[in-house]
Amino acid sequence: MMDTGSVARGIAHKRPQESVGYCVYCNKLVRRTAQAACPNDEHPGEGVQGIMWLSEDEPVPVLPKFHWGAFFMPPIWGAAHGVVIAGLVVLPLWLFLDNNIQSAVYRVGAATPFWTRMGVYFLTVFCTLASIALMTWFGRTAWGLSWRREYHDGTSSRTFENFMRRERIWYWICIVLFILLLGVALYYWQAVLPGEFLEPLT
Repeated sequence: MMDTGSVARGIAHKRPQESVGYCVYCNKLVRRTAQAACPNDEHPGEGVQGIMWLSEDEPVPVLPKFHWGAFFMPPIWGAAHGVVIAGLVVLPLWLFLDNNIQSAVYRVGAATPFWTRMGVYFLTVFCTLASIALMTWFGRTAWGLSWRREYHDGTSSRTFENFMRRERIWYWICIVLFILLLGVALYYWQAVLPGEFLEPLT
């Protein structure tokens, strides 16, 4: 949760129109009005978070709509950006999903009771959809979360260009780590797991 008090203190000594904030309702950067609110009158002022100073003749920077790095590796991206909840939620869900897929592929058979099979299949589908939904949410909100963390009170000296350069580095780090993780997982599933003894579900 962004400290709105720090935002108010940050703009107290300057004209609000010279500041840019992230509107959580518009899901983009906006220039504050004279009342330190979003230009969209329907959005309350407390929804505009973070401060980056710009003269009134400078264009408002534009954040990308989707962060593929945060989508593919929420635990890594979250840990690097102070969003620890990403790992605490997504990682256990991934492990639970992996366990359910193993059961669905290697342990469910003809001798498995009908309702046990249905339960395993249901949990597999549910965990898959829940994982995709959470990953998509992090992908859609990651740029705004990282921007607000950097410019939370208007004291950051980092330029927007440097901010974007740093985020693109994390963007590719997360994608490369995801590819490596996927490769290890596929190797394990194809070369290791079939040789292990997995007791059938009965």
